[in-house]
Amino acid sequence: MKKIALLLLITALMLFLSGCPGIIKPFWIPKQIVNEKGVLELDLREYTDSIVGGVSYEVAEEGPGEIVNNFFYVYLAPLWEDVDGKETVRIIATNANGNEVDTTFQIEINRLPDKPSNPFPGDLDINQSTRIVLQWESFDPDVADEYIDDRLEFELFFGKDVLPDSPLASGIGETEYEVPFKLDYSAQYFWKIVARDRSLTPVEGDTWSFSTADETFNISVTYTHGGVIQFQGQVQDFVEVVKGEDVLFSIVPDSGFSVDDVLIDDEPVGPVRSYEFRNVTADHTIYASFTEIAAFVVEFTVFDNDGPVRGANIELGNIELGEATEITDDEGNAVFEYVLPGEWTYSVTKTGYDIKEGTVIVDSEDVHEQVFLDKKTYLITVSASPTEGGEVALAGEPVHGNVMTAAATPNETYEFLAWFKDGIEISTEQFYEFEVESDLQLLALFQEMSGYSLFLTSEPATGLRIWVNGEVYTTPKNLDFEPDSIVTVSVEASQTLDLNRYVSGDDTLFVFEEWDNGSTSLLIEMVMESDIALSGVFSSHYMVETATSPMNIRDEEGEVLIVEGSGWYAEGEKVRLETLREINHGDVIYKFSHWNMNAQEADWSIEGKLSVLEFEVETPVKAVAYYERICLRAPEDDPGSCSCEACQLYGVRHELER
Repeated sequence: MKKIALLLLITALMLFLSGCPGIIKPFWIPKQIVNEKGVLELDLREYTDSIVGGVSYEVAEEGPGEIVNNFFYVYLAPLWEDVDGKETVRIIATNANGNEVDTTFQIEINRLPDKPSNPFPGDLDINQSTRIVLQWESFDPDVADEYIDDRLEFELFFGKDVLPDSPLASGIGETEYEVPFKLDYSAQYFWKIVARDRSLTPVEGDTWSFSTADETFNISVTYTHGGVIQFQGQVQDFVEVVKGEDVLFSIVPDSGFSVDDVLIDDEPVGPVRSYEFRNVTADHTIYASFTEIAAFVVEFTVFDNDGPVRGANIELGNIELGEATEITDDEGNAVFEYVLPGEWTYSVTKTGYDIKEGTVIVDSEDVHEQVFLDKKTYLITVSASPTEGGEVALAGEPVHGNVMTAAATPNETYEFLAWFKDGIEISTEQFYEFEVESDLQLLALFQEMSGYSLFLTSEPATGLRIWVNGEVYTTPKNLDFEPDSIVTVSVEASQTLDLNRYVSGDDTLFVFEEWDNGSTSLLIEMVMESDIALSGVFSSHYMVETATSPMNIRDEEGEVLIVEGSGWYAEGEKVRLETLREINHGDVIYKFSHWNMNAQEADWSIEGKLSVLEFEVETPVKAVAYYERICLRAPEDDPGSCSCEACQLYGVRHELER
């Protein structure tokens, strides 16, 4: 063996001394990967060498990259799309004796993945589950390209309260990761994703955080027919409760049912209407059973001095059994059905009326409660400015809904300007009509006159229309004119006013008789040479209006019963009104009850089959003949109602006479 080695050494030395070419180590460079805009640097001495030494390198055919410092190949990577993702390089190596070898290799341009984003849970999210699957997004175009051999993996940094330096997991091949342990309740966690592709270059996402929910427990809710169990007004099969909290349930029976028993964790607590779990630290159950009970009807009839009150609000309540609200209908009635036995309080309210409260006892039968409402009375005041400018007065009752009149009468040397409320002008009429709705303070403003005044009045009433030079005014009225002015004053032959709240429409007729200066002409002229006071004298006629209650009663011939006698009557004239004492319809009889004049019961007399009302007219009159309807037939299974044609027509329940 030693002889063979020595022989080879002598042969190599002879070849070198004889100028034979040197031997270069095989030259091969594998595929290289570089990131976009990155730098690739290769020490070519690691890939080939020469026995002789002194190897030099060059990039063939003006290929990409360059040789730096004799031995280093340097390549500045472009954008991927500039070279379609890859380039081919050929490098030639030459030794000192001029011997050459070459190699060709590929450079692939690597596109880095996107920065991890769109996390779930979202950054700063709260109330997250203690069993969590983290999700994110990160796209790598090279991985998406099936012709490129690339991969995308992730590292997860995850920790409670702070982000740790070491990852919880590496080599994650999907964009989600299930945390392999249960998280703490009411805790904050921080996490970050680092993406790496084949270049192993880290692409870090932002640091995100989320908070886990408080520990919760479930309360299972079940109940029988006849009611429900409510939590915060809602019906639910179970309620999730945060540890340590209190939770209140309401046990609500249906109409006609009551609570039979309530079980908490299968233990009875009795027929309670509510139950509260305190400081919940475990799962619980609540169960309620209901039983049907007897219930009754409570009917209210609400009225005032004018009759039934529509739209009144009635609240009926019992501390243990609950409360309900109804609104009265056109007849003033409101019905509460399925009212359980017990003591119930009620409150009746309506705008413009005093509140009426009371108690009804529901025991073994239906209840009918009648409630009378008093209209509110307000403080209405009037004043004059200046006080010496004139007189002010009020007419009417200061009761809610009434119409009142504020009158302003100027003194001889003053004239009326306007009515004011809270400093705002509301009317220039001396007689200002308004509906009473609240307390009210009115101010009449007067102004001292210059020149001669014409003071117009009317008898026996004020507020009548008089024309002066073609302009209409209502009495009393004070007007100023220049000396020697010619003034034309005229009046209608008759005019009407609405002075009575019981009679519909205008109810008082005034017929002109004469001027107080003796003239009976409807139009007169005068020259203003001094102050003049002129009054129109009228005779009064009043409307008498008749009606029946109930309305639209038909006589035995089927005609609507009309009380004859409605019309105008002179003051002091005598009036006689007649109506039938009884109207027989077979199943129903209408018996005369009494007469009312302006909502007050009047004296009347009987003459054979007639009920007679006689009076002397001194004011407008609304005369109403009241009848009592008596039903003579009722079904045996419901003796409190009548199914006869007349009763069906009126649609009401009646107390029956058998």
